[in-house]
Amino acid sequence: MLRVLEKCYIFLIKFARNNKENQLVLLEYLDVFMDDLDYGVHAWELVAEIFKNSDLLRTYNLVPIIKKAIKLIDSLPRET
Repeated sequence: MLRVLEKCYIFLIKFARNNKENQLVLLEYLDVFMDDLDYGVHAWELVAEIFKNSDLLRTYNLVPIIKKAIKLIDSLPRET
């Protein structure tokens, strides 16, 4: 299942790349993508692509994304 999910994220990354309209479409589903951040299936790359070269970065509340990132980083083994 993770392999299929990974392929879906690769498609969505390409779908959002350099396309402001598609970035807005995917922004509506950001919560779904945030749920998949734990799996390591390119969800982080998709979130980055949604905000890349976008005015959304200045106006969107990024606090939940940053909190999730900190939580995941904190849970990594120290050797990582």
